Amino acid sequence: MSRLWLLVIKKNRLEQTVPIVGPELSVGSRSFCDVVLKAPGIQPDHGRLVVRGESVEFCPSGRSARSRLGPGDHLEIGEYTLTVQVRPLSDASANPFMARVLELLPTLWTAEDPTTMFHRLLEALLAMFSAEWTALLSAPAKGKEPEILASAGKRPGGESGRISRTVVDQVLSTGAPVLVADVQADPVLSRSRSIAAQVRSVIAAPLSRGATLEGIVLLESPVSRRSFSQDERDLLGLITRTLADQLHRAGEARELASANERLGEMQRVEMARENHLGNLVGAAAAMRKVLDQVRQVAPTDVTTLLLGETGTGKELAARAVHQLSPRRDAPFVAINCMALPDDLIEAELFGHAKGAFSGAQGDRLGRFEMAHRGTVFLDEVGELSLRVQVKLLRVLQERVIQRLGEGKDRPVDVRLIAATNADLATLISRGTFRDDLYYRLSVFSIQLPPLRARLEDLPPLVDHFVRSFNQTLRRQIKGVEPRAMKLLESHGWPGNVRELRNVIEAAFVRERGPWITPESLFFARPGGRAPAPDRDMPAGLEAAKREFERRHILAALEAEKGNALAAIRRLKTSKSNFYKKCARHSIPLRSSGT
Repeated sequence: MSRLWLLVIKKNRLEQTVPIVGPELSVGSRSFCDVVLKAPGIQPDHGRLVVRGESVEFCPSGRSARSRLGPGDHLEIGEYTLTVQVRPLSDASANPFMARVLELLPTLWTAEDPTTMFHRLLEALLAMFSAEWTALLSAPAKGKEPEILASAGKRPGGESGRISRTVVDQVLSTGAPVLVADVQADPVLSRSRSIAAQVRSVIAAPLSRGATLEGIVLLESPVSRRSFSQDERDLLGLITRTLADQLHRAGEARELASANERLGEMQRVEMARENHLGNLVGAAAAMRKVLDQVRQVAPTDVTTLLLGETGTGKELAARAVHQLSPRRDAPFVAINCMALPDDLIEAELFGHAKGAFSGAQGDRLGRFEMAHRGTVFLDEVGELSLRVQVKLLRVLQERVIQRLGEGKDRPVDVRLIAATNADLATLISRGTFRDDLYYRLSVFSIQLPPLRARLEDLPPLVDHFVRSFNQTLRRQIKGVEPRAMKLLESHGWPGNVRELRNVIEAAFVRERGPWITPESLFFARPGGRAPAPDRDMPAGLEAAKREFERRHILAALEAEKGNALAAIRRLKTSKSNFYKKCARHSIPLRSSGT
């Protein structure tokens, strides 16, 4: 009879038990293999199991890597788990009880915790042996009573009843299973009236791993039922020998999984810190300074001002500050001050009461209240009217807001991050921006460099966008051809990183091969210049001026990929003038963020 057996398990079900005989076993999907595995990814001749004394070695076909399997070890092959056992069926190859235990193995491995694992085992033993009560006992120290670690069934007199020290001592001294077929006839146990009156028969077997006693499995049969037999004693011993190593390994695996989970959580926290800077890609000196400043200011509650051209990543920097701050679990609320007309921005920021203005049919929270205990990000803060600037200054000074149409102060707990691409000093000199608000906003300033000032970051930025669009667009673009990269490096990037992102995204749409080529790159006209006059220009001066204006607006929109707010900045005009001219020329607009 073979000493080693192979258990073949698929999706937590025992499919085969194969005796490991001869020098080796063939493994594969062919029907004549010694171990037949039928599943996707299994090759006809997948490999060989070579016997090496008390273990086997799996040798996959066509590969030099090998896996050594000793008793209790597992090997994953596709949907299958192979595990080696010592004599799992030597006494029970025809025994349905043992087969049930072997089928129980996968559920023991997947138990969420040791308590669940032992309860599953004891419930199975209770049914197999028709016992009244079964328990896992601790290995007691000398002179101490054994402790019940887990149990199943109902014990007459309750679990607090006495457990025979004689049976436990016999197991401890012999290291072998012990049977008391008739408690009343036993000269020692019969002296205990409580045991003799309730229990007819007892089996106890050691749960040992090598020389280490992990515990004792105890089964009791009530006086109303039959006595246990010697065959059942031997079967319980076989079961405990078979499962001891598995239970220990399962416990170790869970401890390792728990440790890995704790380590993973620590790593996730650290990775989260890095990932929240991950979209701020860059190794150039100017960008390293930005990253250092973000890390420096994030743990504080200091109001922060982000400066930089359009498309340099001011909102990304704001989000990074928020995610690295103690407020990370609270809302991050962003609002573009240029995106809303002056008559709406106040209600959007501070909220309004019912009836505050026409159409205000109910109370509404403003962005500051929405962001309670979190962060408010005001982009293009230089576009705020002086009236709104006064209210914003009060928020920073007194930490309260008033909804429109309501005279009640409402406290708010927020961190403020502002951003602008305007020269606030110039706006102050013009009287369109309050200097006291500027001093409040610029407690800590971060200047984001334009892309043209850090071209050494272009390749890693391109790689970042390629990876990102491969995932979101489900493509497998390998990268950018050298010729295309030179073309990217020669571009002036007036739209900065946002423009680069748009160019790469458009290239993903155009490119059909595995590499981005120069032919798939498209750049907006540099500087948003209008096309030269041509024969289609109207003859009349006024009509020609209108057509030139229309084309100039269209060129600015094209350069900014349809972003109306960016086009306004490019044309150096006001929002009201821009929207009025777009309406006059029937130019369609789409809403866009910054």
